[in-house]
Amino acid sequence: MTTCPRKESTIVRSIESLWESGYDGTISVHDDEDKSLGCFRNFHKALTAAIDSGADIVGQIPDDMLFQNGWQKDVEKHLKGDLIGYLALYVPKGLGERYKFTKGINEINGGWASSWGGCYLMPRESAKQLVSHTFYQRHLHNDFSRDEQRKLYNYAPNKRIDHVVPHVMHTLGLKQLYYVPSVCEHIGMKSTIGHKHTDAETAYRP
Repeated sequence: MTTCPRKESTIVRSIESLWESGYDGTISVHDDEDKSLGCFRNFHKALTAAIDSGADIVGQIPDDMLFQNGWQKDVEKHLKGDLIGYLALYVPKGLGERYKFTKGINEINGGWASSWGGCYLMPRESAKQLVSHTFYQRHLHNDFSRDEQRKLYNYAPNKRIDHVVPHVMHTLGLKQLYYVPSVCEHIGMKSTIGHKHTDAETAYRP
């Protein structure tokens, strides 16, 4: 879990919700206390630590999500097939309506700016491919020229986790899965990175 200072803290509610949902894995918190790392670098720190843990399934979640009871049993079976890139636990209403997602597993096959959301769970091997990919590393180190940035819709250095991850998985030919109804409810409506949240960010539960 990644966290940084908020005017209204959500991390205690989020962790309590995770345990109360029946989750039986482990969790570590990566605190960007003075916001010196920023969004993407703290994401990288957390995901790398998860990979180093040796767990078969790893992931990264922000500190502003509440979890549905019993979600782990429902989704973990979908992470055991071949060519799985990630399974997103948080499906925003705007995304679900755009693609007309139905109950159960839905798949998107697209790159940059084709989806958003987050709370990605990944097979450890897929996560390792993600963090070592050239595109991921160049974004991590702010190594794109202005011309390259202009070609990527709404690009922003050290942000856009939910554009970078799908883009790399698409490039690798790995599946991008979304579980409906959304496992997570997004409660941090005052963004720490400047996003303007709307009804489109509420949980998709058709």
